[in-house]
Amino acid sequence: MQRHASPAWTQFSIAPASGESTSVSTTGINANGVTLRGAIATAYDMPAVRVIGPPWLDNTRYSINAVLGAHETHKLRPLLQEELKKRLRLESHLEVRPFEVFVLTASDRPRLERAAGPGPSTWISRHDVRMRGVSMHDVAFALQGILRRPVIDETAIRGAYDMQFDWVEDRAASVTATLRDRFGLQLSPATRDIEVLVVDRIWRDPSLVLFDGIGRLTRAAPAGIRKTIADVLIVR
Repeated sequence: MQRHASPAWTQFSIAPASGESTSVSTTGINANGVTLRGAIATAYDMPAVRVIGPPWLDNTRYSINAVLGAHETHKLRPLLQEELKKRLRLESHLEVRPFEVFVLTASDRPRLERAAGPGPSTWISRHDVRMRGVSMHDVAFALQGILRRPVIDETAIRGAYDMQFDWVEDRAASVTATLRDRFGLQLSPATRDIEVLVVDRIWRDPSLVLFDGIGRLTRAAPAGIRKTIADVLIVR
């Protein structure tokens, strides 16, 4: 594996997955179990459901800690792209395809909480999401990861907001009801021609395959043990 991260990072490391959560902010990504598709999506500012590639991108997880200084936030995505190209020989292109989507709109009186602090930041786990200082574009982006279908923002709402909610097994029904009843937002199914990122080539680096295997083998282990293993088997 190429083991030399760009010196522009304040911190950068990859290790076996120790969980399944990902936090993305303007200064970096802190994930204990991001999928490779999710990492590509973050790097190219493209929702994971709009990244077209081999199925194993969804099943391959890593712990990734990538941090920039407060004044270097504009470099986050280009630097993540550089790491993926350097370590995995990633090649991709953009194209437009028809997709089944959700359209996000707002009622006459949306019930949204203005941001109480800086942002944006989004944290998504298996059963809930916490968003701080997010725009409606950010909300649509997060919903795509939760619902695994493209979400188009047509709310025309400006400003930054704090939102937090969870869901049950039927995600689409649960999230749709929560957005409608708590926030005054509507999700409606539709078909749209949208831009997608097509992965033309990606190398299954042996070291990263090993990391993925370790993450799978330790999935049932206590969180503390998984974290210790990830801290030991770390590549910068």
